[in-house]
Amino acid sequence: PIWSQNQCADAHILFDEGAQRSFMTQEIADKLNVKPDGKETLNISAFGNSDKNVRHMNKATVYLEADSGEKIPLQVLIVTTIAAPIQNNRRYISQQLHYLKGLKLAHPLSEDNSFEISLLIGADHYWDVIKDDIVRGDGPTAMSSKIGYLLSGPLTCTRGQRNSHMMHILSSHTKEDYDIERFWKLESLGIQENDKLNT
Repeated sequence: PIWSQNQCADAHILFDEGAQRSFMTQEIADKLNVKPDGKETLNISAFGNSDKNVRHMNKATVYLEADSGEKIPLQVLIVTTIAAPIQNNRRYISQQLHYLKGLKLAHPLSEDNSFEISLLIGADHYWDVIKDDIVRGDGPTAMSSKIGYLLSGPLTCTRGQRNSHMMHILSSHTKEDYDIERFWKLESLGIQENDKLNT
């Protein structure tokens, strides 16, 4: 649950320690009747692109409700979209990851085939939520947090492929969704050997 004033709404949260800031979608901001308390200017460039775009974003403070009832303040920037819908692998979790039995997961198992990310918690608030306990097994690692255990790491899909996943999201992506070979080619641009650069 996320709170603003006396309004409350449930949010699907992505934890990304690599993000410098935290973000909320305009959709959930509207549900919470969030009143922006200022603006912030960001220079944004797409992956693999050196061109920068200046964006002026509304910022606001909302509150994440912990399992204990504590309300954790989060300063967020409001954006239209955070990520594409994430596939829900509930069967894999319940049938294959037996070492998670008895743990209260932050993202409860549901019948939904996919879900939208409405809040991204970045490095600015990551450690306000994360705790110390870690549970390891033959699959994703479970890390304790103030809202339940978060799952992170590779999982083996039914077709035998291993995929990497961001914190607390268990999803599988097809080659069309995420071309890992193209990613590494982009990542290595500018660091080829000199003789290759001259050809």
